[in-house]
Amino acid sequence: MLYKATLIEFTQAFKGRRTWLHADVDESVSHYPGDHDSDAIHVGVFFKQTLFVGIGSLLPDSNHKLVRPGAWRVRGMAIAPEHRGHGAGAVLMQHLLAIAKQKGRSGLWLTGREDSTGFYKKFGFETQGKPVSHVVGKLFFMQMSLSTKTSE
Repeated sequence: MLYKATLIEFTQAFKGRRTWLHADVDESVSHYPGDHDSDAIHVGVFFKQTLFVGIGSLLPDSNHKLVRPGAWRVRGMAIAPEHRGHGAGAVLMQHLLAIAKQKGRSGLWLTGREDSTGFYKKFGFETQGKPVSHVVGKLFFMQMSLSTKTSE
């Protein structure tokens, strides 16, 4: 496998956010509420086990009015431009989903850029409501339910 996802420290996640997600905006945009909570999970994607090419975080945040209790928020998803479309994002999302299911979360939610909604829909996220304007562009609210039950 060319890509592998693994847990990383916040400092590395922040570096990825600044490089691939928020390079042209104020640094404060790359700091999210909950980044340093004990439940926060930061995941990195590595190409051939050494080259850092992507990031994503799971943060305990079910305070949005449309989110069910016990859901986690996916934040800061980003893949280096030269690795987009080659499976790195899918490896990252599969890893985040596995962690959320293992931790017994009721669901996941996120706000995704307009050009990324198709990617998230492939994993079961559904768009709800109208997009909102943000410093990085239009954002769409998306969420999905997680089933932790196993079939018999």
